[in-house]
Amino acid sequence: MDGAEIAARLTKRPPLRCWSKTAFLLPLLAVAMVGDHDRAHEIILSGASAYPTLPLRSGLAPNEHLTAQVESASLHQIVAMYGELTGRTPGPAGWKENLNDLSGGHLAQWHVVTLPSRPSLLSFHNDGRWRADELKETLETILRTNGLTIIAEGDRHFRLQSALVSGQKVAY
Repeated sequence: MDGAEIAARLTKRPPLRCWSKTAFLLPLLAVAMVGDHDRAHEIILSGASAYPTLPLRSGLAPNEHLTAQVESASLHQIVAMYGELTGRTPGPAGWKENLNDLSGGHLAQWHVVTLPSRPSLLSFHNDGRWRADELKETLETILRTNGLTIIAEGDRHFRLQSALVSGQKVAY
């Protein structure tokens, strides 16, 4: 087979197949460029979602039941609920949170700094309406519908970025 035959075969491929492979590889490429190889492995195993998500917090089982008022919640409350499910604080961290993070959480344990308390919007009980993984997916869908992308900042925080204008932070 010479070069002309190979080129002819390549040009006969439907463009949809090429785009579907590209769409599959783009999140992996982005993660690989950042250097988070564990996240790249997680994307491969999960089926390569085009939207970044955060895992549930440690100690929270995906099938654990809870109650949350999603239908009447504001966007700020949706973000707070998502933060409670993932075990991360939303928005940019304040100086006290940054200082506490640098100490590994010891300053708050030793009561050297007091961190702002956030009221819980979730009630955990066995007969709850939502499973933890279902609620997390629903909140992620609501955020995507509002044009927001979830971006992890370190191990304890996340921020929201407008999907329409890259680089624009949304303060919550």
